[in-house]
Amino acid sequence: MSPEIRSKKRSLREVLPKKDAADKKLTSSDKRLPRQSTKKRQRNKGRFRLGYLVLIIVLVLVLVFVVSSWWVRATVIVTPKQADLILSGDFVAVNGADPGSGEVTYEVVTLPATEASQTLNASGEEELSEKASGEAIISNNYSKSDQRLVVNTRLEASDGRIYRLTKATTVPGQKVVDDEEQPGEVRVAIVADSPGESFNSADDLQFTIPGFKDGPRYSKFSARSVGGPSGGFVGTVKVVSESDKEVARQTLEGELRTRLLEAARAQIPADFVLFDKGTTFSFEDKTDWVSDSGGETVNMVIVGQLRGAIFELLDLSRVVVGDQLPSLQGLEVSIRNLDKLDFDIDDVASIDLEAGSSFTFSLAGEAKVMAQVGEAALKQQLAGEKKIVIEEVLGRFPGIEKLEVVFRPPWAHRFPATAVDIVVSLDDSN
Repeated sequence: MSPEIRSKKRSLREVLPKKDAADKKLTSSDKRLPRQSTKKRQRNKGRFRLGYLVLIIVLVLVLVFVVSSWWVRATVIVTPKQADLILSGDFVAVNGADPGSGEVTYEVVTLPATEASQTLNASGEEELSEKASGEAIISNNYSKSDQRLVVNTRLEASDGRIYRLTKATTVPGQKVVDDEEQPGEVRVAIVADSPGESFNSADDLQFTIPGFKDGPRYSKFSARSVGGPSGGFVGTVKVVSESDKEVARQTLEGELRTRLLEAARAQIPADFVLFDKGTTFSFEDKTDWVSDSGGETVNMVIVGQLRGAIFELLDLSRVVVGDQLPSLQGLEVSIRNLDKLDFDIDDVASIDLEAGSSFTFSLAGEAKVMAQVGEAALKQQLAGEKKIVIEEVLGRFPGIEKLEVVFRPPWAHRFPATAVDIVVSLDDSN
């Protein structure tokens, strides 16, 4: 090949275009484009998540608002009309009859017998002579006629011991039961003819009536003890001094007064009132002094009972206040501090409350008089209504001075649909 031809041949590198610096820069920037696009997508994704979270929060708040609105509660704070009244007067209480003008009715509360006891030391001595006592059943198998037995009629045991009837009695005559004659019977109290332990018996005793001896009734009348007579004693015994007895009696009676009054107040209805001085007490000494004879201690037992006159609060307030307070004229009122007033009855112990008698009582002191609100009616009229009706409803209750309402939740605009969800609170602090 000739040199000319060889010189005309070009290499591939010479034929292809060369990349200049600008091309290199463009290529480098093009490589960075995908990286910038990824960051932008991440920013968009973050904004989406934030918007989604805000939407959830808004929905939750709306849900809370709606649900809480379903469970609305309302507290109505009521200030009743009030006034003070200085009382000093006498009034008449009646039971079991229609009261006249200025009279107030009362009812009677009676508490069952209540027991209190205290152990006393037997510090003294005395000679004791006691007769055995018990009960017996006397049978009349003699005739169909009743038989009268006088007090101290003798009953003779099979061993010759004599006991006597403590009071006169009548033994019924024979009776016919299922075509069979049966003796008439009566239960009586008996006492030994003489004091001493020899008349005590652990077993039942069979008796005859010596007064019927040598006559037809002797074999037809009989008697038997109900358990063995007991309590007979002659000798020196330990005794409790009279001064110790009196101190213990006063202590036990005071304890019983307190307990009975507390029990009575717990049992009477809430709309009634019981005054301390409107009660009477009766006490009975149930101490078995004989059974503890010879011992070092005696268990003293006192039983007490209460009877009291109770008054209906509104009825008593109406009669006592009367028309003395023009600002509360025509309103139903109650005295809210009755327990602080001085209630008194002259000679209350002489009043027979059970017989439905009337009595005069006095009531004195500074009475705190309050108009009745009518809570149940107020709640019924507010139930289901909007807030704006408060003033309108207030006008229907003349006994209310002012009224405030607290809603839960605070944004509620309507009272609960049912009265049970409305609470009425009285502000009587004036």
